[in-house]
Amino acid sequence: MMKMFRNGQRIRITTTAKTNNVNMAGKTGTVVRLRYGDNGAWVEFDEKIPDAVASFSDNDPRRNHMLFYPDECEEINERLT
Repeated sequence: MMKMFRNGQRIRITTTAKTNNVNMAGKTGTVVRLRYGDNGAWVEFDEKIPDAVASFSDNDPRRNHMLFYPDECEEINERLT
């Protein structure tokens, strides 16, 4: 289990993560902003996330970002090409 995030870290959401009844398990992304107060991080996902869980509007560059915590993720060792 992860204990903390690093900027630029590649992660995969584990099977325990459910948001608004949308299962995000298996989705991959990159940590783009750390939240030091609660150990969370904003993750930019590789694929478009469902509208039901989007925190930002379609015309916002953060549209594909979601907040997660280390216990909901695992680090992966893949690089985007």
